[in-house]
Amino acid sequence: MLKKDFDNMQLSLGIKVVGVNEPTCMNAVNFALDLLDHKLPASIKKLIHGTEVEIVTGAIESGALTNAEEKKITLDAKKNELSLVEAENLLVKVNILRAGDWVKALTFAKNEPWSCLTYQLVHEFGHLIDGISSGDSYNRLSPKLSPTKYGSTSSSESFAENFAYWIFDLDIDSKASRVIESLLHS
Repeated sequence: MLKKDFDNMQLSLGIKVVGVNEPTCMNAVNFALDLLDHKLPASIKKLIHGTEVEIVTGAIESGALTNAEEKKITLDAKKNELSLVEAENLLVKVNILRAGDWVKALTFAKNEPWSCLTYQLVHEFGHLIDGISSGDSYNRLSPKLSPTKYGSTSSSESFAENFAYWIFDLDIDSKASRVIESLLHS
């Protein structure tokens, strides 16, 4: 992908991306932004306009952090440069995910470097949208409705995992789908 194309995507969503200095990382970010651009309604695009996505090295233990009030998403480069298969395998070993929880989202690119970043960025935008939307922020979905083991740890993680699955066109519980659709189209 050309740098010019990446810059145009950032401008169309009003998302500022900083710290991206490697083409494969840039492609992973662009793919996530492209998915969001195609799936989100104009009202939500307006809501996320002005968000800053920062890619840093070694600063975030969990791999990602979202501050909805500041409209900022920070992702750790070292953790997110992994392929989705590598990241999932590590998280399965420590009992955070079940095998298959994440790789189904990007089956065609699951072994590509930085594919973890694509999934994580979409997931973090789920947190951002949850936090800046009106209503019951961070408590919209029961952890029991999560499509992944990780999402079953809290309501906010359940929403972010369901949101990611919804963006990637994966099956989610019908109640979760209604909550996401209602939020995005309100």
